[in-house]
Amino acid sequence: MKAKVIFLLVAVLALPIGMQAQNWKKNKNKNRQPVTVEKRYNNRAPAHRYERTVTVLPHGYRQIRHNNGVYYYAQGNYYRALPNRYYEVIRPQIGMIIPDLPHYRKVIYKGRAYYAYQDYLYSRVRTPGGISFRLDIRL
Repeated sequence: MKAKVIFLLVAVLALPIGMQAQNWKKNKNKNRQPVTVEKRYNNRAPAHRYERTVTVLPHGYRQIRHNNGVYYYAQGNYYRALPNRYYEVIRPQIGMIIPDLPHYRKVIYKGRAYYAYQDYLYSRVRTPGGISFRLDIRL
């Protein structure tokens, strides 16, 4: 009797694990990846989802001018002003120059040194304001 209770308890606890593995297979077949926070970013929360709107820009944002457009940068995220006083979180464009890069890591790609952050590779450039980072490659 005791062995049956233990067996049923183990079976009930193992059921959610099997269901998660099955969901993973479904996602893998549809070329979808589960969203996880990577350890290389010190388990910090991932950046905002793209095309999400916010009402107020984060503290310490910087204004960026690129291709005759005005964008905003704060804490690793890029924003664009919308006509209705909201800001949209956008993907950065190649060539955007930002003043600082949080939590980057240095990598060598095709023989050149880059600074990786959130699936983008940046290079260091000298500007009148000092050393900045230019987005060169999207991964």
